[in-house]
Amino acid sequence: PDAAKEDAGEETADATSSDAATEESPYPALPEDLEATIYAKMEAAKVPGLSACVIKDQAIYWCGGFGMANLALDQAVSEHTPFLLASISKTFTSALVLQLRDEGALALEDDVDTLLGWDVAHPLHEAPITMHQLLTHTSGIDDNWGAMGDFYGMDEDPPMSLQEAIEGYFQPDGQWYDAAANFLPDAPGDTHHYSNMAVALAGHLVEKASGQSFAERCDERLLQPLGLENTGIFLADFETTDTLAMPYEWISGAHVPTGHYTFADYPDGGIRSSAHDLARFLLMHIRGGELDGVQVLEPETVDAMLSPQAPVEWGEQGWIWGQLFWGGDGWWGHNGAE
Repeated sequence: PDAAKEDAGEETADATSSDAATEESPYPALPEDLEATIYAKMEAAKVPGLSACVIKDQAIYWCGGFGMANLALDQAVSEHTPFLLASISKTFTSALVLQLRDEGALALEDDVDTLLGWDVAHPLHEAPITMHQLLTHTSGIDDNWGAMGDFYGMDEDPPMSLQEAIEGYFQPDGQWYDAAANFLPDAPGDTHHYSNMAVALAGHLVEKASGQSFAERCDERLLQPLGLENTGIFLADFETTDTLAMPYEWISGAHVPTGHYTFADYPDGGIRSSAHDLARFLLMHIRGGELDGVQVLEPETVDAMLSPQAPVEWGEQGWIWGQLFWGGDGWWGHNGAE
């Protein structure tokens, strides 16, 4: 579920059966032809497993899993299987930033140096970098993948803290600082350019504004209030990695496991969550920041998040969320790249 449109569940749910829930599942059964089509498309795309949920009338109408989460362990996918969200993790970071904005702990138009206590200076321009720019991909910060590779850990949690990665990337004497590769030629605010490290910086600013680690803040202000029981950032957040969806590559006619990986710039892509948990997170946005009687974001904040904040060629850019147009309809969400 990666689009916040109140009638999205109604449109998608038309393809599901109206049969009553079975004893094995609280959700309606899928028509056999639809299930067969899903498996056929998975086979064609060489996808070993997937999960999905449908939202209808501001409630979860259907959830389910298909295929295998771990082939070696014969572990099937369910709606509660955690998958690495990759860039959809950015929507959690945006929510945490805007909570702090609403509490008065930060202002989106302030120079980020105010919170950091040191300068994130664009090497070619004097214009300040702001939180608004970080959340709209207009900061002038670029992704230097040659440096960011050092932030990864294989089958273990990140080899360094978020703070260490940020300081090493943005401070001129930092281990991974490169004026040409870490920044665009354009001034902050001038150009829309998708940037993972800009959002990682926003995540570190959450730490500076709250006095908590990003992981602690996320757990306390989002995961626990929303009842997201199968969501976490670190491998250590899960009782066992056997329950996680294993990433695979299709090589020489076989699914080859790549192993579980983490990275120190995790606010831009390191959260793992299940389809059911992600549906609840989406529901919170659809319901104006509230779920099960808990107000996580103010309604006005959600409205602004899902409103144009910066011009782009492909649709509309909100605060992390974007509006894409399919079939003539506008859908607010995050496709993992814009």
